[in-house]
Amino acid sequence: MSSITLTELVTALRPDVVQHVAGSPQTAVHSVELFDIDEQVSAPPCALLLAVGLDVRSPARVDRALAMAAESAGVLTVRADTGGHAAFLRSAAVASGAAVLTVDPAMPWTRLFGLVSTLVATGVDAERAAEGVTAGGDLFALANSVAAMIGGAVAIFDTDRTIVAYSSHPEQPIDELRRLGILARQVPDDQVPDHLAEGLWHSDTVQVVRRPGHLPRAAIVIRAGDLVLGSLWALFADEEAIAGTESVLVPAARSAALHMLTARRQSDADQEGRNGVLRAALDRTGGATHPLPCPGTLVCLAESGRDVGPHEVRANLLGVLDALGPVARALGHEPSMALVGDAVFMHLPHLARAVRLSSLLDHLTTRATRVSAAPLVVVVGDTVRRPDDLPEYRDDLEAAVRRLRESGAAPGRYSLADLRVDLVRQRLVDTVRTEPRLRSGLGARIARHDRENGSDHARTLLSFLRHFGDVRAVAEELVVHQNTVRQRIRTATRTFDLDLGSSAQRLVLELELKAEENEDG
Repeated sequence: MSSITLTELVTALRPDVVQHVAGSPQTAVHSVELFDIDEQVSAPPCALLLAVGLDVRSPARVDRALAMAAESAGVLTVRADTGGHAAFLRSAAVASGAAVLTVDPAMPWTRLFGLVSTLVATGVDAERAAEGVTAGGDLFALANSVAAMIGGAVAIFDTDRTIVAYSSHPEQPIDELRRLGILARQVPDDQVPDHLAEGLWHSDTVQVVRRPGHLPRAAIVIRAGDLVLGSLWALFADEEAIAGTESVLVPAARSAALHMLTARRQSDADQEGRNGVLRAALDRTGGATHPLPCPGTLVCLAESGRDVGPHEVRANLLGVLDALGPVARALGHEPSMALVGDAVFMHLPHLARAVRLSSLLDHLTTRATRVSAAPLVVVVGDTVRRPDDLPEYRDDLEAAVRRLRESGAAPGRYSLADLRVDLVRQRLVDTVRTEPRLRSGLGARIARHDRENGSDHARTLLSFLRHFGDVRAVAEELVVHQNTVRQRIRTATRTFDLDLGSSAQRLVLELELKAEENEDG
């Protein structure tokens, strides 16, 4: 099992980002977990516990988190400044026997999770790290080696603008862009155009990038064949220092590609396996058992509706699907995802050590909205207890998406539980429309009368029934005078011999009129 000590971890992440507050420097970390004390009853053993949402000003909550960390031989990591909070944490940690790190408040939890996961998975050359030469796993070692050879500072990015490794020599050059990028673990937003420059991504040679007010940089794309994996950037004290570095940067990019391709293949293989299981479960019609972990939640994402072809919709949703997996995994979940028809389905197991589902859904909705080429509706289903029930849950979610589109609902996130009554009503209407034995014939008679005589009894009665006899509401909906509504109801009651005082007739009449309305539409 791969592991990393606190000394190696702090060296890799830099002391200005992470600080060791308490516990043995040789404490070993075997995994990283997003840790929510409100959701968990225990902590996994020997893990770096990222205390999401922990308020360090609450002694009771801090004591509970420390106790759980000490019991599991884990390392509690909290977001706190280096002032009084660190002193309080150190005192409380010593009393509990727990190891504690603090992380700069500017560091996103998702970035820290991904970075530590990489360090633990790839391992650390402890001997070289102790000498200050290596700052982490293979990619970090590569970044430091290249930086030492060229006399600059190196950062390696993936295609999602995330910094996956960087050099940490104490004497290397640094400017504000590099500082901000390392803290956020991604390309600063105002520098994205440089990062996505055509000259960089469509070339295998070193590109010199000059940014007013900042140190010069050299960049080269990292690719495996035609597959672009990321880019390697080197920062120099002056532009003269860039000369002659291509002989180092080109092979360095090839080495980085091997490491990144290996990590991507493993991640992609695991994800594709889960995705295949979900696709099979959603399409299943017989009694096979699927190894999807339950309980879980099935979520559906679909375009809210636009006038384009199905191929364009699917292309957009494939992009959404690709973007959601890393977000869920970074927050401690192992999603299963599938594009079925014109919707993306995501199954999220209920995991005790992951960030709570509501927080995850916030992140997923934000990310999906950001990358989608069209507005989306996101429908969150009920808890899935058995994998065999997934086709039924898929039907419910697809029906919910259809109702939202038909009603012109605004893009955004919806709960299936909130839409359930409307869905049941619509299914009753659909059944009445397709099953003659469930019709009394009254609705068809009223609709036929309207067509032949130019009257509006069906629409008036349906509004009257829907508003429980509230004449004012009916008048507002139909944009007529209240006396007109009363006259139409009296005429319809007399013409069709209606008994609107009968609850049974009201129910049957509303369903039949709605079925006729749908059929005419």
